[in-house]
Amino acid sequence: PDVPREDWVRILMGIKSALGDDGRDVAKAWSAGSDKYSRAAFRDTWKSLRGSGVTALTIFRMARDNGWLPSAKPDEKTPNRLP
Repeated sequence: PDVPREDWVRILMGIKSALGDDGRDVAKAWSAGSDKYSRAAFRDTWKSLRGSGVTALTIFRMARDNGWLPSAKPDEKTPNRLP
């Protein structure tokens, strides 16, 4: 969650796009992991999000661009390395 504000907002957009308002608790819990977390900022930002075109795929792309690699199975600790 300690990413630049514009990235944080894009991630919230992706969560809301994928899960709708049911994703609020997931987004809030993730956001609260930052020292910069503000309950009011989260509330206001979440309420303002409307059909941005950002999707869950955006989140995966941002993660991959920052070094994350998915594992073959959800329970594996070590991600696969691409050949």
